[in-house]
Amino acid sequence: MKKILAVILCALMLLCFVGCSENAPDGMKAASSENEAFYLYIPTTWTVNSSGGTASGYLVTDYSNVSMTCMLMDEGLTTLDEYVTYTKAALAEVLKDYEDVGEVTKTKLGSRDAVSFEYSAWSGTVNYKWRQVVTLRSDMFYILTYTSTVENFDSHLEEVDKIIENVKFK
Repeated sequence: MKKILAVILCALMLLCFVGCSENAPDGMKAASSENEAFYLYIPTTWTVNSSGGTASGYLVTDYSNVSMTCMLMDEGLTTLDEYVTYTKAALAEVLKDYEDVGEVTKTKLGSRDAVSFEYSAWSGTVNYKWRQVVTLRSDMFYILTYTSTVENFDSHLEEVDKIIENVKFK
């Protein structure tokens, strides 16, 4: 009787786990925890980074990475345009040789309207390039950031676009 009860309990727990969790798209795996207000999926060839408390993943080959976080709106920062203006000014103050790369473009983060912008800067002897994709939901900015060296940036854009496309909000 105890064995049957144990099997039934295990089956129920498995059904609950499978039924309650969001299924990853083909070729992707979850990089976010159940505590986040979104699902971030990365390609299965990428590594989930669970050390920083932020939903993120990276490529072992060159450490290009994607992370997603959220930030509460405040009185001076209530629109996507204000977020971009504020962020670009703050980055220019802290990053050596900060440079805008391209224009701010309208896009999607998952199914939500968003804006995207790119910039580059030096860290030591390495020139990095970033893309931020930002959307507003309720009173929060949701920010996906892709980081790579300038040399490797374009080689991962197809995978990064798939990551951006597959973000889901809870």
